[in-house]
Amino acid sequence: MDLETARRIIARCFNARKDREVMTRADIVREVSYKNRLLAENSVDRFLKACLENNLLKDESGSYKPTFSTSGVIIPLDFSVDEDSLFLERKDASLADRIMEKVIASGKISRKVLGERVEEMQKHLQYVPYEFVLATLAVEEQVDISEFIEELGRNGKKIQA
Repeated sequence: MDLETARRIIARCFNARKDREVMTRADIVREVSYKNRLLAENSVDRFLKACLENNLLKDESGSYKPTFSTSGVIIPLDFSVDEDSLFLERKDASLADRIMEKVIASGKISRKVLGERVEEMQKHLQYVPYEFVLATLAVEEQVDISEFIEELGRNGKKIQA
């Protein structure tokens, strides 16, 4: 799933209804499918499930609440969604790209700040792989990267050999 696009969809949905911190499935369908025409109605359940799995939304007794500040998300005026690319698994992307996307999608740190912090850490840890530095920053920001731990371990074995 394209986490950046998902964050923008959630932000557009919740920023339109500033009077609510949580929204029901029906509210989200109304905002995403009918008012903004971003997703087809039959894709909303798949979208919500993927957002819960990726920790972009949390379920609060049948309602949904974003796990990040929606007011800080920049949404282009011509924002639209291609459902095929939204739900496409990015297995072909490098490990570093996938970790970076996960950290940025958490909303806890921007792409620019993350890049600056990685660059600063790399100065001091020049022999440590880029992916490990990203993982360290993700842990510092309390972003769950457990799905990448096994792959990081395999990369570590390649380095030691």
